[in-house]
Amino acid sequence: MFADPPAASGTNRLKKFCAAAALFSCIAAPLAAQAGSASSASSSASSGALAPGGKARGDLIGALVDSVHGRALADATVTVLGMARHATSGNDGMFRFDSLPAGTYTLSVAHPLLDTLGIDINSRPIVVAPGRVVVVRLSTPSRSAIRESLCALADAELTPGIAVGRLRDADTGAPAVAASVSLAYIELRVSPTTGVRRISHVRRAAVTADGRYVICGLPARLRGTLQATRGADATAEVAVVLQDDTLLLRSMTLGSASLTRDAVPSSPADSAVRLRALASIEGRVIGIDAKPLAGAEATVTGTTVTGATTEGGEFSLRSLPSGTRELVIRKIGYESVTLPVELTRREPRKVAVTLLASTPTLATVQVKGTRENGLKQAGFLDRKAMGMGYFVTPEMIDSLRPRALSDLLGTAPGIQVTTTDWGTQIQSTRSVAVMKDACVNVFVDRVPWSPIRAGDLDSAFPVADVVAVEVYGGNSVPSEFTMLGRTCATIVVWTRTSIGKP
Repeated sequence: MFADPPAASGTNRLKKFCAAAALFSCIAAPLAAQAGSASSASSSASSGALAPGGKARGDLIGALVDSVHGRALADATVTVLGMARHATSGNDGMFRFDSLPAGTYTLSVAHPLLDTLGIDINSRPIVVAPGRVVVVRLSTPSRSAIRESLCALADAELTPGIAVGRLRDADTGAPAVAASVSLAYIELRVSPTTGVRRISHVRRAAVTADGRYVICGLPARLRGTLQATRGADATAEVAVVLQDDTLLLRSMTLGSASLTRDAVPSSPADSAVRLRALASIEGRVIGIDAKPLAGAEATVTGTTVTGATTEGGEFSLRSLPSGTRELVIRKIGYESVTLPVELTRREPRKVAVTLLASTPTLATVQVKGTRENGLKQAGFLDRKAMGMGYFVTPEMIDSLRPRALSDLLGTAPGIQVTTTDWGTQIQSTRSVAVMKDACVNVFVDRVPWSPIRAGDLDSAFPVADVVAVEVYGGNSVPSEFTMLGRTCATIVVWTRTSIGKP
């Protein structure tokens, strides 16, 4: 197995990598003159306009290349150091400074990609001559160069994947020191003897003093969730995908929920601890026809804050925790939308969401019998239709023929089932900040239930009495199953007692 190296050393190496004059075109270099190109104009111009004070001017044209993704680097900010001159690169990566006084200049480039990688791009000195056009080219390091610099010990063939990003405090913008980032994913292994096995992995990395993290030695393809934690604070579990590009770039923000003690007038000796969360989000929901959608539900997972859109499709959610969160928009008859949002106490976050009408791909479900009616009344069918979690239906139970309730949870994402000498132990695959590792909340027929020892869930609820099961990650739990102070994975079990016999 590959051990993650300290992120600080890799990040520093990468900065030095890009500072080296001869490596990766991180410095500016004049392009070779080509017929019909802008650089050829520099040899034909003989004079230029005079700057104030009689100093002649010249022009500077540049191209920015994103070598990580093999395309132009658009929307980057290019600054002439020592001057109040800025330019923004276009979709083609081009930028231009006209009428620069003749002299020697250094360019600096800023872009979210560079910030995530921890790269500073500053050019070599560029001489602008009177009446001349100078053409420069700047580019980021390639993926292979980044891998070699940050993860030199990783197996480039078997585990070439890298996750890298920056973690900041959502309210101050400062690096989120003393934090960690974890990546949870499922690996499928196929063997002639054991068949297909689902193996849960959780990789962790400490955040360095400058707010960066690096996780090396990942498979080339994975689907998982990324989460940052610090003490009692945690971001949402952000869905991420790593494909053949082998480089996962994701920066996040971490909120710091402040606790205040408010004196209780009736009992001055006592105090009530209340969570003060001041971030907010405002948005508008429309359909594919651009018309506003009224009655859509908006919620931030992991909180009890919900709201409905107005006739104009607008909604507002307040008293939210800051940081990287997950916004969910749902409406019956439409496909739900889940998207990460960066919330801060400094200003409301504004979003625009478009919902697509659900396309019926299956025959209309005819709700028949007491069992189906019971699941509908419990909200199971609505939550399943909205794709809020992992659902075990009565039909799945009938086909699986499980021996115990825990058999139904073995394939649930985020849940790890382990057989011990004392019974079956059910845990979350991810450590959650405010509780002990691998915490799981259990509801049975909507009532919270706490096991005492391993195997209690199986012994207390025979699988023959189980009608359906719902499973949710720690930050995607519906408000009706949220337990204050327990941000854990949640299992909801429905039995014949509440749902009824078929």
